Amino acid sequence: MARVTTVAQLLKLYALGDRNFRQSSLRGANLKHVCLRGINLSSADLSGGIDFNDGDLCSANLSGADLQDASLVGTMLRRATFTEANLYGANLSRADLQDAVLNGANLRNACLHGCNLSRTRYTSSTRFPDGFDPVRAGMLKLQLPLRRALSAAR
Repeated sequence: MARVTTVAQLLKLYALGDRNFRQSSLRGANLKHVCLRGINLSSADLSGGIDFNDGDLCSANLSGADLQDASLVGTMLRRATFTEANLYGANLSRADLQDAVLNGANLRNACLHGCNLSRTRYTSSTRFPDGFDPVRAGMLKLQLPLRRALSAAR
């Protein structure tokens, strides 16, 4: 696992085949048009207006990542996992999140205009922008197993 703090480090190690960048800190980084398919950025600090516009993060693991105010306009995010991720205020306009996982993610104040959310999964703990209807967007609500739901309520 490589914890990186610069775009240059990330791209160099990714090109060498490393995919695990858990808990990295790339606040405000410019990763526009970059392909990082299958990358693990779980629990990473990707806040501060990071720019992933028109990039490719298909099958990425962004569970627990802080993507507050991130720009993901036109980004390919198919099959990406955002479990418990913070996407507060993120711009996901025209992003493709088909088959992604948003279980427990915070999408409050996020821009979802023109976003493909077909078959994207969410739970009752996923927080959406005011007035957003996940069913109308083609999303699938998952029911937590009873034991897990009870422990989450504690």
